[in-house]
Amino acid sequence: MKRARRPLGPPPEAVSLPPAPPALWPLLRRVGEDAALALIEARGGTSVYVPHRLPDPPDEHPLVAALGEALARQLVRDLGGDYLDVPVGRPWLIAIYHGRGMSYAEIARAVRCSQDTVWRVLHAAELTARQGDLFTR
Repeated sequence: MKRARRPLGPPPEAVSLPPAPPALWPLLRRVGEDAALALIEARGGTSVYVPHRLPDPPDEHPLVAALGEALARQLVRDLGGDYLDVPVGRPWLIAIYHGRGMSYAEIARAVRCSQDTVWRVLHAAELTARQGDLFTR
């Protein structure tokens, strides 16, 4: 008998994002939290070239795919001809995915690390469940 697959959690807009680490602040100031999350998920750990203008049709550009056309055009105006460094943001992603109700295994696969790493990051952020006292009711 197959187990029903549980959903990965509520949609991103239903979960408030945890505070971002300082390394993410420059990106957050430019595009906002939701767009930064989308860009990190799509291109984290890389430098993305921001062209002087978007191609026609713009849907083919990775910035448009990750951010939408309006934000991509804003980046083209602000940074056209330059590179945008997109940090990995792994601890932030782990905290977000944990808040969405994903299991440690699902989080580990999504951010490409071990379940032990997921636990260590969540434990350091005091987001792991504490074991209850056996004798307390």
